[in-house]
Amino acid sequence: MAAAAAAFIAPLTRGRRAGSKPRSVAWAAASLPGLAALGALLPLYLASMRPKPRRRSHGCYGEGHPCWVHEQYPYAWLVGLVAFAAVGLALLFTIGLRAHRRRKSPDPAPT
Repeated sequence: MAAAAAAFIAPLTRGRRAGSKPRSVAWAAASLPGLAALGALLPLYLASMRPKPRRRSHGCYGEGHPCWVHEQYPYAWLVGLVAFAAVGLALLFTIGLRAHRRRKSPDPAPT
C-alpha cells in the first residue's frame, strides 16, 4: 500500500508548473500507474478492516458495523480534528505567504 502511494505521489512532486508544460504533463502521466495501484489496493485494504463481533443492543452495534470504533477509541474523532486543523493552518500560511510575496514590490531605482 505504501509503495503504491509513493509511486503515485513521487512523480507529482517532480513536475513544475512554472517550467516546461509537456514535462509536467509527462510527470503527471507517470503517476497514473501508482494511482491505478492505489485504486486496486485501497478497496482490499478497507475491506480487510472488519469490526470485532460483539453482542450489542441496537442499531449498528447489534449488526457489528464500524461504530465499534467509538467504543474502543472514544477520542478517535480528535485525530481527524487535529489533522483538519493542521491542513487548514498550512493552507492559510501558504496563501498568506504568497499574498505577501505578491504585495512586496521591488524598490524603485534612484534616478
